[in-house]
Parts: sequence; C-alpha cells; structure tokens
Amino acid sequence: MRRDFQEQFVLRIKLIVKYRASKLFLRAVPVAFKRVSGAILTSVYKRAAKVAGKGLRIGAGVYISHPESISFGDNVLIEGPARFSSEVNNSSLVFCDGVQINRDVFLDFSGGLTLGVGVLISEGAMVYTHDHQLDPRSRPNLLEKRIGENAWIGARAIILSGCTEIGAGAIVAAGAVVTRNVPAHSIVAGNPARLIRTLNIDA
Repeated sequence: MRRDFQEQFVLRIKLIVKYRASKLFLRAVPVAFKRVSGAILTSVYKRAAKVAGKGLRIGAGVYISHPESISFGDNVLIEGPARFSSEVNNSSLVFCDGVQINRDVFLDFSGGLTLGVGVLISEGAMVYTHDHQLDPRSRPNLLEKRIGENAWIGARAIILSGCTEIGAGAIVAAGAVVTRNVPAHSIVAGNPARLIRTLNIDA
C-alpha cells in the first residue's frame, strides 16, 4: 500500500513537472519568434532605408511602405505591430536620434514627416500628413509635419493634417484630437485639443 502511494506520488510530480515545462516552452516559442522576426525586419529595413543609424531596433509586425524614403537616426526603437505608409512615392519620413514608437502606432508620411530627437509616440496614436477635404477620392492634399524634440504623443491621440507642427517638449494627452499647431513646452488635451497649460522648463 505504501509502495503504491509512493509510486503515485512520484507519477504526479513527474506530470506536474512536464506540465510546467510544456507551459514554459509554449510561452518561449512566441517570444523567440518575435525576436527573430524583429531581427530580420530590422536588417531588411536597415538595408532598404535611405539612411540608417546605429542601434536601430524594429519589432515584429512593423510595416513600412516606401522604405527607401525613410531615414533612421541612432538608437531608434519601433515596437510592433505598427504601420507607416504614404499615398505618394516622393515623400519622406525622418526618425531623429532616440525616437521611440510604441505598438499599434500609425504614421502617414504622405506630406513628409519629421520626428525630432527623443520623440515618444505611445500606443495606438495616429499621425496624418494629408487629407482629401470633402472628396475622399480626390488627390491627397499634402501637408508637411514636424514633431519637435522630446515631444510626447499620448496613447490613442490623433494628430490630423491641419496640425503641421508640434513644438519641442510638448505633451499631447491620451485620446486628444489635434487639429492645429501645438506650442513648444505645452500640454494639450481634448477633442478638439486645447491648451491645458504651459510647462515651466526653468523649474
């Protein structure tokens, strides 16, 4: 009786170990796949880009149309999935040093888009550089946009084409819909986005 109990106990321990090992394996597989996929994408886009600095990291699921129009500075981080596209062939997308793009971000660079040093764009934000006014089938109306250094675009914010500049150090609150230019070192929020306050950069 005691021997049977010991055998059952050992069998249960083995089953628990196998179960935990299988769970760890199943968790490790997608992580490893993402890392390998990201490494491949980084290599592909680095070779295709107009300029590619050191320390570029692109995550799995990132899609960039017209990669030959892209310039990457040093230490740019792009989490996937994300999508960057243009409706025209001769546009440009510039990532300056230290730019960080989080997952599910959409960047339209039809009119040309420059992200300054240290710009951070949070999850799900969308940036547009063109519109079609009242006719969705018309040729795109292109408007170049620059986001200044160390600006922070909050999660799910939408930057429409009417905004052609976000100043250095500005903060766009989560969920904001930005229709006009944002002054440097300011915080905007709401729909449409309005000035909440100006940051004291001397403090």
